Amino acid sequence: MDLKRRTLLGLGLGGTVLLTLGVVGSTCGIAKTPSTPLKVLSDKQFSTLAAIAERVNPGGDGFPPASELGVAEAIDAVLATLHPGIASEIGQALMLVENAVAGLLFGGRLKAFTEHPPDVQEIVWAEWAESSLATRRTVYKALTGLCTATYWSNQELWESVGYPGPPDVSSLPTSIGEEWL
Repeated sequence: MDLKRRTLLGLGLGGTVLLTLGVVGSTCGIAKTPSTPLKVLSDKQFSTLAAIAERVNPGGDGFPPASELGVAEAIDAVLATLHPGIASEIGQALMLVENAVAGLLFGGRLKAFTEHPPDVQEIVWAEWAESSLATRRTVYKALTGLCTATYWSNQELWESVGYPGPPDVSSLPTSIGEEWL
């Protein structure tokens, strides 16, 4: 490929602009303070997760919002028990959602996810669900599923939905033996 000086300078300038936007894009808008010390997530990742959890489980009809149940803190605690690669990938997905450059490229908004008010976050999150890009839909499904499962597994909600709790399995045999035959 024969690169001309002007083309090379243009590519360099374009790369510089993208890197600059990437730094700007990595800022966190509204920082949420966790109620417990974080185990895996960074403050920025936690703030993004807390905002997503509020969009997924805003509360209403007698149910508390995700923030009252500590959904983001519970997810951080669960991630600490899993393979570090899983926590890393969740963290990367959160930073992709938060990144203002990604917001500009995908939705025409040059703001980090947490810099938007809740009503705009709702729109942005819905755009992730309906995106033509498989990566965005996958991130949406993974984070929405994680937030939903954590929310509804909270013991404070069990009585409200008529769930008596997990069954008592202490009397079941722990190994296959004659009692199974």
